[in-house]
Amino acid sequence: ELEMLKPYIKGYAGTIETVNWELRKKVCPSKTLQPILKTFQHCDELSLKKAITIILGLGETIEDFENLKQFIKQHKITKVTFYTLNPHPGTPFKTPPSKEYISEWIAKTRIAFPKLHIIAGAWIDKTDYYSTILKAGANNITKIPSIRKFNSKELKTIESEVKKAGRTFKSKLTKLPNINWDKKIEEL
Repeated sequence: ELEMLKPYIKGYAGTIETVNWELRKKVCPSKTLQPILKTFQHCDELSLKKAITIILGLGETIEDFENLKQFIKQHKITKVTFYTLNPHPGTPFKTPPSKEYISEWIAKTRIAFPKLHIIAGAWIDKTDYYSTILKAGANNITKIPSIRKFNSKELKTIESEVKKAGRTFKSKLTKLPNINWDKKIEEL
């Protein structure tokens, strides 16, 4: 499948979830690492990039960072996406991690891997996280329901947080672009 898709993709993202390996067995027992690692090997054979996703707040600690560091080096990962746990009723997870905790992971990752592409995201109820995670070293942010919440108070706050971090969006979350739609339709 990777070979067939190679002309259309840059790489593959493995859903690692947590680098605390014992915890990983408990929180996602049906998602073993072997298929992900095998796919990484295929990526190497096809010269495709490799990314991973990590959810922070599952029960790992900052001491687990060494596992992440080793994993990135061993598998030549080029992109990491850090998600902030969003606890749901009926699960054992009650409290999301603080923005300081998320930022510590991002900062340590940035220091260890200056060229690594880091994406970070928090849910819409954590708009105050965004300037902190960008300042910590994230290249981009994610988990923003930009269409559903377009021009909302939350997205205005996120735009403000991004500006506070000294960054600018390539697009806007609160203003429609000035596009001549009739011309665009004619071009199709």
